[in-house]
Amino acid sequence: MAKRKEGEPMTAVLEKSSAARPAPISLRDLADHLDVPPGFKVEVLEGAIVMSPTASKKHAGALSRLTSSTGGAAAS
Repeated sequence: MAKRKEGEPMTAVLEKSSAARPAPISLRDLADHLDVPPGFKVEVLEGAIVMSPTASKKHAGALSRLTSSTGGAAAS
């Protein structure tokens, strides 16, 4: 390996390997294997993995009452 001189840019090169490459995984598979902290949920939205806090009990109760009062129309 050649020594880099002061001020020269650094370059990284992937070496070809005889080992098989791992199969590509989907964003959904990746999201399913993330270490998600308690109180958060992970979704794949428009090609991005998004982590957000879950709804509070107060919010969930309000949504439940709204869904019941509209015959389920608010759920969609």
